[in-house]
Amino acid sequence: MISGFDQSTADAMRAFDVIQGVKGVDPEKTGVAGISLGAIRSGALCAYEPRIKRAYLSLVAGDLKKVILSARETRDLRGFIQKQSKKDQDRLWECVMRQDPLNAVSQLRKLAKQKRLRMVRAEKDQIMPPACSIALFNAVNSPESEICLKGMGHYSAMAGLSGIMDDLVAFFAADVPASWKPPVDTYENASVEMIGYLLKDLSSYLTAAPKEGCAHMVGLKTSFNIKGKEHKFDFELALGNQGRFKLTGTFPEVGYAGFGRGDAPWIIGGQKSVFRGTRSSDPDLTLASLIDPQALLHYRMALGLAAGAALSPDLIKNYAAFKVENGKNNTRILCLKGIKKKSKGNLRITFDGAGRYPLEAEWDVEGVKGRIDFTHWQINAASDNSIFEPSDDIVKQDVLQRDVLQMFASIFQFAVEYFE
Repeated sequence: MISGFDQSTADAMRAFDVIQGVKGVDPEKTGVAGISLGAIRSGALCAYEPRIKRAYLSLVAGDLKKVILSARETRDLRGFIQKQSKKDQDRLWECVMRQDPLNAVSQLRKLAKQKRLRMVRAEKDQIMPPACSIALFNAVNSPESEICLKGMGHYSAMAGLSGIMDDLVAFFAADVPASWKPPVDTYENASVEMIGYLLKDLSSYLTAAPKEGCAHMVGLKTSFNIKGKEHKFDFELALGNQGRFKLTGTFPEVGYAGFGRGDAPWIIGGQKSVFRGTRSSDPDLTLASLIDPQALLHYRMALGLAAGAALSPDLIKNYAAFKVENGKNNTRILCLKGIKKKSKGNLRITFDGAGRYPLEAEWDVEGVKGRIDFTHWQINAASDNSIFEPSDDIVKQDVLQRDVLQMFASIFQFAVEYFE
């Protein structure tokens, strides 16, 4: 990875050679954009490539060495470096530091003065330390070029980038010739496409394993009223390969809770302690074997319905009338109105400008009113296995594997009964 840094710089410079030779490309209007490590790489590239006329750096930070030394996701790389001799460590860190955006401050300042720079950071970023992002922002010293995503962490910002993407498009569109006009959007079949995307994503969350090195991630806050009783909960869910997952949040009748499976199953108990099922580990013991068969059957029926609906989203026409409206801040709103006796009611789902990712939903169906705000929503997001582990600042206690899995089964049973 480290030796690839220098090679990727050469590759990017060669890409500028190629792009600027393409017919119809204005060599004075080529730029670069990146997210997370891609933002660090894009920022550092500005020190080597004078042909960059615009730069959009999302979730960026300076002091790459500090990022590597502090982020959980870089612990394997950090461990590898620390095992080397002092001489080799110095050589490796020297290579790393050649790719630090702080080396490109003078070039970034020049772009900022021309209003051709945008830098984005997440206020609660757990990977790019906020202090490192602030250090870069302060060095460039261009407040009008900065965006801070309040209350967001690295993954929630990564998965909820619809607003940032709108800004990115507008940022680069400033160089589009005035004579160019975008095609007219007729919204033909837009509603079916939006429903199709949503159902496909739901099916992926429930049934499809992520790609290697990736995770399905969703976060939401919801409140709803059933027969005069208010219910509220919020959670963040990450699903990985080989049974890895993590679910944390605040739930009805439970309060704050969290459980998951990384290297071993774990569950958060009282007093901020985590019980890890590392004792008497049995690879043949599965969660499914501890769940009530009837509850498991209901769950699998729901999976089948979700998968079937994802294959034929246009079947929604048999149950609801729908239309697409333009919302605020370049959003799209899918409006559905039930037409069957048992599905009377209204549902409004607000999507990003492309109609791809849900941002919020409101419904009033059969006397049940509610709302969901999605903090993030992404399929196959780049991730690291460390995201499936409990927080490092929580006290850990090793217990029997069966006991933790039995608690998982009880939670599963409760959830099935609650939503039936």
